[in-house]
Formats: sequence, structure tokens, C-alpha cells
Amino acid sequence: LAPGVYRLLVEQRVAAKALVREGNLVRLPDHKVNVGAGEQALMEKIRGLLSADEMAPPDLGTIEKETQAARPKLIEALKLLEREGSIVRVGSELFFLSGAVQKVRNALRDHLLQHGTITAAGFRDLIGSTRKYVIPFLEYFDRTGFTIRVGDNRKLKSPAKSA
Repeated sequence: LAPGVYRLLVEQRVAAKALVREGNLVRLPDHKVNVGAGEQALMEKIRGLLSADEMAPPDLGTIEKETQAARPKLIEALKLLEREGSIVRVGSELFFLSGAVQKVRNALRDHLLQHGTITAAGFRDLIGSTRKYVIPFLEYFDRTGFTIRVGDNRKLKSPAKSA
């Protein structure tokens, strides 16, 4: 099928509730991922590691060492946690609990609504973190369309939509 025809068919099936779209994935409405006990234990361990210091979580290499999980198995567990909304991939090897990302987003939104712009250093001070976490956060917010970079500053991409 031509890509346009395929997209139209998928849209029709989604509208008829015969398919469910989740980001760039499509599934049947009753499809559920069943996670085995080993995977569930790994996912819980990852959540624990990320929650130990939610504003300074370990990077992927540290998570791999701490869990002693093989990289492919670890990546799959992280993808499952992302898909269920427990964690957010902020950088290529940096994950945060969803609640922590929301707290940071809210603090940034409030600051930008009040002041208009923020620098990386100002954002670092705002969230009390280091460049190791600040820069990936700022890039994440740019990538997701929440902020836009203007020179060395960030501002809300669309102040009316961010409230």
C-alpha cells in the first residue's frame, strides 16, 4: 500500500475504535503486555534506582551495573516503563521518573510565564541541579515542543498552551 492509503486506513480503524494509537505504535484495543516475574522485578529495581534521588538519577551505565542486567534486557525493561508512563527518557542514556519530569516542567513553566526567558544557568539554579541533568532537560523540553531555544535562552513555545 502507498503510505497515504495506509495512514488513511489506520485513521479509519482508529476512529472506529478497532485500533488504538499510542504515539507511533498501533495496537488492538484489548492488547496488553504481559510481563513475567523476572521482568517485573527488573522494572521495580529500575524504579527504585530512579527514585533514590529523583533529580539526579543514575545514567544507563550505572543502572546496568546496579541491576546486573544484560543491556538488551535492560533496554526492553526501560521501554516497557516508558510505554506505561512510569519513566521518561530525557537524554539518550538518562531517564527520570514521570513525576519528577512533571515537577521540573511545572517549575519551568511557572518561571517562564513570570519572567519570559531562562538561561541554562538560571534553570540549573531553579531546579537545584547540575549541568549533567540541566542540559538534557532543556534539550528534552525543546525536542517535545514545550520550549524553544533563542540564543542562550529558552522561552515557552506557546504560552497559551502550556498552562
